[in-house]
Amino acid sequence: MNVMRVAQVSAPGEKFEIVERELPEPGPGHVRVAVEAAGICRSDAGFVAGAFPGTPFPLVTGHEVAGRVDALGEGVTGWRVGDRVEVGWFGGHCGHCVPCRQGDFIDCADLRVPGWAYQGGFAEAMVAPVTALARVPDALSATEAAPLGCAGATTYNALRHGGAHPGDLVAVLGVGGLGHLGVQYANRFGYETVAIARGRDKEPLARQLGAHHYIDSTADDVAEALQRLGGARIVLGTAASSDAMSAAVGGLRPRGRLVVLGATPEPLRISPHSLIMGSRSVHGHPSGTAQDVAETMAFSALTGVRPMVETLPLDQVNDAYQRMLSGAAASAWSSPSADGERAPGSQRTHRPRPRTIGGDLRRLRPRVRLLPPIRGTTPCRRTAPSGPGPGRDRSARRMRPRRHRPIRGTRRA
Repeated sequence: MNVMRVAQVSAPGEKFEIVERELPEPGPGHVRVAVEAAGICRSDAGFVAGAFPGTPFPLVTGHEVAGRVDALGEGVTGWRVGDRVEVGWFGGHCGHCVPCRQGDFIDCADLRVPGWAYQGGFAEAMVAPVTALARVPDALSATEAAPLGCAGATTYNALRHGGAHPGDLVAVLGVGGLGHLGVQYANRFGYETVAIARGRDKEPLARQLGAHHYIDSTADDVAEALQRLGGARIVLGTAASSDAMSAAVGGLRPRGRLVVLGATPEPLRISPHSLIMGSRSVHGHPSGTAQDVAETMAFSALTGVRPMVETLPLDQVNDAYQRMLSGAAASAWSSPSADGERAPGSQRTHRPRPRTIGGDLRRLRPRVRLLPPIRGTTPCRRTAPSGPGPGRDRSARRMRPRRHRPIRGTRRA
């Protein structure tokens, strides 16, 4: 019998333990993924505590998974053994509820989240439906790709659908696992980026990531500071603090939007008057589908957005989990290798290379598609300038309708 190692929690609130399980075989429409890196997300704490309804125990969580296709189930097309893939928060959808029938798969009534609906990525292998797979670009390593399946797709999607335009003031509340990616994406989108955090110790990191301004929420009123900068078009609430997000609403410009990403059970304390006067709004945002994850990774590879990670072997999953809870690591990854061997025990920190919007995107050029001429017209030619001179073609004409032969038996008008 083929076996694999997994990191499981036997009961709510207990620690992870390494056990062996039978290597699963993929069913129809599924693939088996050999896990190379699995991210520890803040949401995993909710699963470990049993806060999500129906959480199965013993639990193998993990919904930021990068690896390679190891086996194909019946009927799988478009994927081959060895393909590099990512499985994020979006682990599949039912296909028959109203949101699914409207194409809104991320809001599926029976959304299948890895580690909740089925075994997650804190293991040497996992099985996932093909609808959950996103292809990993060659430019990204497994440890760089893993967090983009949830933290990356969440911040990237929230910003690109937030309604801001290049040059608008966009604030990122929190510079942690979500926020350090949000600052980078905001900079690459061409926004005037504001990072908001507690204390001055995170300012150097925030500016390295691309923030143009920094607000210390312990020393300044966040709303007033944002208004002095002109008011924010978007405040991206990545910090899991209802009080911090509520305090930032006053810093929105007219028709500005607070986008809530940080999950917390505490209610927001926002006056209806602060929303009505200025037409401000509050908007919740989930993660993204497999296609959103693929687009997040492609954009990150193109523009140099990279997560800050620390790599630890699967055996040290409890240490990695505690570092994530304490905030000592921006993102922590439990990383078994693809062949099932243990990853090196040494820790390694990846820091993103600081880049600006002009460095990478300036080389992009729009693609022009030449359409065939409309039937009944001659191709458009450039009209030659009047007057004599070399290279002047007096025979050039502007586009004009082509004359058609009259139907036999009729006269030309």
